[in-house]
Amino acid sequence: MGQGAGAIARRHPFAGWVILSLLAVGCVSPSLDVGAAPDPASFSWLWEQGFEAASYDAAKASANGWQYQLLQPDAERASLQVVPTPVHGGNFALHAVVPDRVSGDPSSKAMIGIKASAGGAPFAFTRGTSLVVSAWYRLHANGANIYVMDLEDSAEGNEGLRLYVSNDGTVVLNRDKLGLTPNLIGDEAGAKAPFDTWFHLEVALDLGEEGSARSRVWVDEALSFDSDAANITPSVASYDTVQLGYTVSQVAGELWTDDLAIGVGPWR
Repeated sequence: MGQGAGAIARRHPFAGWVILSLLAVGCVSPSLDVGAAPDPASFSWLWEQGFEAASYDAAKASANGWQYQLLQPDAERASLQVVPTPVHGGNFALHAVVPDRVSGDPSSKAMIGIKASAGGAPFAFTRGTSLVVSAWYRLHANGANIYVMDLEDSAEGNEGLRLYVSNDGTVVLNRDKLGLTPNLIGDEAGAKAPFDTWFHLEVALDLGEEGSARSRVWVDEALSFDSDAANITPSVASYDTVQLGYTVSQVAGELWTDDLAIGVGPWR
């Protein structure tokens, strides 16, 4: 895994959640118990990437056997490159640029896709799994929603969840592709994503249907939302693809991302 779990814990400060658990008690749904802060040592880290190999091709080569691909339908104008500045940690970060949507192109994308290899596991997250995604982002506002993470079931027409940052910094977990409403919208004071500076995005999902699910998102260790609404449906066998970067856009834009990690762990 390159840096190893210890290095990930240092670069992805989950230890800050010890403080968060104390601050968040008054700002979550009264029906949910915040519980003990997650312990980084208890996570099973499945994949991480800091782009320190200095090139996108090198990053692909270090993907530990998982399908790892550049997704940019408009390859002549969209780009995904490892750059030396700006960075969050280390010497390099990933820079994604997308063009305006053009006729015949359903969307503009510049992202990495991490997908289960033949046989599925461990990138096949089923109901009952507690999944965590940690990433550092630097966004440039463009007056539109900026989609930064997708979680999909490739066997069911890419049904799944999409996370975006709205033009005012509000974080939203979009459930449209699951046929579920409403979307989960961050409404906690001080938990909006900033623009033109690095911020830490942490997503914790206990995958389940209504009554057995939990979805939490933090921005710079501040809780954005905590919901028990369904985050998977009966038609979805598992989520086998995680996409990070600029996952969809209808207008031109750019972002940077760094120090990505995906894992599973006990959240309840």
